[in-house]
Amino acid sequence: MALRIIEQLGTKSETDILYIRPDPLLLGSLEKKHEKVTYNVLQHYARSAAIRRLYLVSNLTLEEIIGDISVMDYYSKINDFLVSTIHMINVFRNETPVMGSLRNPGETGRICTFGIFDMKENTENLLFLLDNIRDIGYIYGVGEKRLREEGSLHKEIVSQMREKALDETVSVSFGVFPTQYNNDYGYLLAYSPHIQT
Repeated sequence: MALRIIEQLGTKSETDILYIRPDPLLLGSLEKKHEKVTYNVLQHYARSAAIRRLYLVSNLTLEEIIGDISVMDYYSKINDFLVSTIHMINVFRNETPVMGSLRNPGETGRICTFGIFDMKENTENLLFLLDNIRDIGYIYGVGEKRLREEGSLHKEIVSQMREKALDETVSVSFGVFPTQYNNDYGYLLAYSPHIQT
């Protein structure tokens, strides 16, 4: 079905696909085969530029990030977290940062994932454990009051990004965006040129 849709969109399509990888334990044998084929075929579409980007997300990883979730609320909690993360990343990507610049990844960085970034602890959690990451863009969503008043914030952000840039195999970019929220938010986008196993 995906191939038919892509054919209809044409060769100049800038189509991105979000693929949510299910927990294989919850799948029957036929569903596991379908999932494996879909997962691999979509990656080949991305690598061959039939689609612009394939964003991979894992339900198992989302569950680990969120923590304990009741059986009845499982999918609604996971989906709420995922949708709010993607929404905020899209909002920031369409704004101009007050510091830094989010670069687009290289032409081959077509297999990607989202992530959350704890600015205070300088830790990150990808929504899919992506292999061979070559580009990462960090998004700092910081309260406007803090941006205006906290003198050490510039040094703290630059220090974090210098630390991340020590791995010369990964191209690092970042953007700092003002928000009206009381809490600060950190997100990231990670890109790989390689098929994920």
